[in-house]
Amino acid sequence: NITQGYTVVGANNFQEQVTALQKAGLVQQVWDNAANIHSLQPETSTSYNLGAQFTFAKTFNFNLNGFYNQINNLINTEQVGIMRNGQQLFSYLNIHRIFTRGLEMELKCRPFKGFTFSAGYQLLTAKSQDIIDTIKAGHSTVRATGGIRTAATSDYFGLPNRSRHMGSAMLLYHYRPWGVSATLRAGYRGKYGFLDIDNNGYIDQYDVFVKGYMLLNVAVQKTLLKEKLTLQLAMDNITNYTDYLMPSQPGRVISGGLMWQLRKF
Repeated sequence: NITQGYTVVGANNFQEQVTALQKAGLVQQVWDNAANIHSLQPETSTSYNLGAQFTFAKTFNFNLNGFYNQINNLINTEQVGIMRNGQQLFSYLNIHRIFTRGLEMELKCRPFKGFTFSAGYQLLTAKSQDIIDTIKAGHSTVRATGGIRTAATSDYFGLPNRSRHMGSAMLLYHYRPWGVSATLRAGYRGKYGFLDIDNNGYIDQYDVFVKGYMLLNVAVQKTLLKEKLTLQLAMDNITNYTDYLMPSQPGRVISGGLMWQLRKF
């Protein structure tokens, strides 16, 4: 993917294709987790959900949902190396006996005329039961600050690329007489595991993490000519946040556009 800056190689012919890329001088490094890539098995899961919805004064809505999923042969996308130009190399692999559990909350309200506010939050735990059993049996170690020691279940953070905390908020203002609307959006993602550097087979608290971050986006829209013409101006990632561990995350992006609506009379 040239525009986003990464390469994906399928699991069923991973070794063949990566060898060809290496001979062409395009691959800088293939990580140890690539040894776990084999022909993919079907993913199956059993899911449980319990939710509730509350409405107050016709302007306040609150949704709450709890979930628990048991997954066998999870097909997971993981970074397994680095290309010569610094881009990421991805592939797919099965992870056995996975469970995910957590809470989801969503709030919507209209505090004042013309204003709409919404916010959401997710708490997630995503772990491998096989890894937990191995740690409990005393068969796993971590490379801690003071040296190598036997791992504890509290050392295990969870699956890579999964944040425990994620949140979002949006404030929308619409002034109908002028045909003007403005939106301010904020999105937060907590830290998540990136790379297993001690090669113990999972992300522990001493491995490499992508730091938590927040992105702010704003957009303005104006309608003209009896709402046939719409002008749009947007700025994403207002604070110009970047991280070298997320090369696909661009800095500040400013965009504009117009839309003409054809109506049939």
